[in-house]
Amino acid sequence: MSFNKGPLHFTRAQQWCFQTWGWSAEVRQWNDIYRWSSNSVPMMRVPGGFVRQVPNNLPEECNPYWSWTNGASTGSELRLYFKSDAELAFFQLAHPNVM
Repeated sequence: MSFNKGPLHFTRAQQWCFQTWGWSAEVRQWNDIYRWSSNSVPMMRVPGGFVRQVPNNLPEECNPYWSWTNGASTGSELRLYFKSDAELAFFQLAHPNVM
């Protein structure tokens, strides 16, 4: 990565994710939307108590494959979050680390 071009590279990688998997809310908003959507989900009995079932009708803003964050207000913590190693590997194949 070129010196001081992290935000540019992040934005390009983020755009690739938008084009590949579709829109995803920023991770803090994603969690808020998920919690809000989970409030109306019925409880399920499990050994030792009850838990909420996983919502099966999440809004499209809760993309199941990825999310992102711009971290602190300084913008110095730009991150992409992937569902699993499979999505990460696909991303890495599309974006080889070139020196």
